[in-house]
Amino acid sequence: MKDRFLTRLRALLGSFNPERWRESLLRIVLRVGLGLGVLVYVPSVAIAWQLDMSAIVIADTLAVLVVAWLALVEPLTFTVRAAMLCAVLFSLGVVLLALVGPVAQIYLLGFSLIATLLLRMRVGLGTVALNAATMLSLGLLGHAAPEMTLVGWGESPTAWAVVTVNFVFVNALLVAALGAIVGSLEEITARERHARQALETEQASLVATNERLEREVAERRRTEEELRASEVRERALEDERKSLDAQVQHAQKMDAIGRLAGGIAHDFNNMLSVIAGYASLARESVPDSSELQSDLGEILKATERSTQLTSQLLAFARRQPIAPQVFELDEAVESTLRMLRRLVGEDIQVMWKPGRAGVVRMDPAQLDQVLVNLAVNARDAIGGVGLLSVETSHVTLDEEYVRMHVEAREGSFAVLAVSDDGCGMDEATRARIFEPFFTTKPIGAGTGLGLATVYGIIKQNDGLIRVYSEPGRGTTFRVYLPSALEAEATVNRASTTVSNIGGEETILLVEDEPTVRELTARLLERLGYRVLVADGPRAALELSAAHAEEIHLLVTDVVMPQMSGRDVREALTKERPAMRCLYVSGYTADLLSPEGVLEEGVHFLPKPFAPSALAAKVREALAT
Repeated sequence: MKDRFLTRLRALLGSFNPERWRESLLRIVLRVGLGLGVLVYVPSVAIAWQLDMSAIVIADTLAVLVVAWLALVEPLTFTVRAAMLCAVLFSLGVVLLALVGPVAQIYLLGFSLIATLLLRMRVGLGTVALNAATMLSLGLLGHAAPEMTLVGWGESPTAWAVVTVNFVFVNALLVAALGAIVGSLEEITARERHARQALETEQASLVATNERLEREVAERRRTEEELRASEVRERALEDERKSLDAQVQHAQKMDAIGRLAGGIAHDFNNMLSVIAGYASLARESVPDSSELQSDLGEILKATERSTQLTSQLLAFARRQPIAPQVFELDEAVESTLRMLRRLVGEDIQVMWKPGRAGVVRMDPAQLDQVLVNLAVNARDAIGGVGLLSVETSHVTLDEEYVRMHVEAREGSFAVLAVSDDGCGMDEATRARIFEPFFTTKPIGAGTGLGLATVYGIIKQNDGLIRVYSEPGRGTTFRVYLPSALEAEATVNRASTTVSNIGGEETILLVEDEPTVRELTARLLERLGYRVLVADGPRAALELSAAHAEEIHLLVTDVVMPQMSGRDVREALTKERPAMRCLYVSGYTADLLSPEGVLEEGVHFLPKPFAPSALAAKVREALAT
């Protein structure tokens, strides 16, 4: 109950603001004065009405109304309201002093004290002077209440002055004491306020300094994190640069090896052509019962094995002519599985996982060659019982992947993956597996051209091959082949045969290698053809100019001094547009497109060749 009463009382009086304590004090005085004034107003008016003191009724009524207006409405500034309250107290004091008596001095004293509290001590001292003048005037003029006029006082100005001086002394003493107390309190409050403001300023400065330090610490942390991130990025970029440099060096080395291999294959094929050709001629002239038949047969077998080596070198050098077709990779791989199972043996399980790789454009024979070489490599790595996994998939290589792999390019690719659970490889071995003649097998157990051939075929078809291997954890080769349009998929692996017969047409033979030239002319003449033999491009042009009759076929080497075989053909067909052409070479760089594809309508016979192959290609060229 007590707490509720105090709460309501505080709500009625309003909150006290120490910073503006005079305004709060005025509000409290007005509300308390209004409350007490209403309680006093009723009996005061009733008594005054009975005593026929209308002036008191009017004064009390006006005082209550003014206080109520000041307390409830608060329409004016603080100074005006304080002055009006003091005026009310002074007016009541004057009225009561004139009509009632000594009680009026309370109002005059209250007038001075309220004025001191609200309007400071200078105003309070002014009110003391005003009170003194008012009392002295009322007393001397005889307007004071009868109770204020003692015997003889009314007739003695000196006595009335004494009364006034005593009141003024008490009034001035209270005003001075109250003003001094209030001044001291204000000074203390001001010092406290200044100290608090200084403390708040210092606190704000400390907060600002702390925030600045926190920002600096956060900025320093961000800087350190950025430096660490920058160092990480620099290390990553350095690692990436080293990786790219290694890839570039590897690609340059492989390209140089390819050029060397292609050049060696060209010269070696010329010698193999002579060996195989003369061995074939000798075998035809020796009776079947002669012991030379078997010797010459061994020579031809050795020549055939050597031809396979040069063919692998050309495949690595990307100088092997191809006949690309568009076909479904999954179907093509599946058609070779039976052959692969026979190749790796019964101890190795072949697992096939098709993945809708899509269609590719390449020579189907090259795909078979890639699968066979990878399967043989896996078989040798397993060396007993194991698992060979063949799977396909489809991926899209993005810019990020291409940036990390210099040999790759963006686009859609069909992926052929061949994995084994064999012995695996270390990093040094992985770096050299695609080099020609590099092998980890014992001497005589392998040529070291299988993976080099795979590498050349994939590069010739604008693809990418990646190897993943660790010692004891097997190996995975992933072959990326550019995707082709499905509408172009037309698999056709049928081979055509040409009848091995001769003819009577005139053939212009151009060959700069004497032994090959002599052998080729002899073989053509034995087939019944009339042969014009030229030891080089200039001789060929002179022979053509001197020969008035028709020349049906030009048989020319590709790589020769002065002019290439293509240049010879272009020069001769200007005068002889109906003349056919057959290119013969062990190095086809002059005839191939960037993808290694022979141009449409070009007839080509690779060196070394058998007499039957020469006869077939000549008839094929003449028939077109």
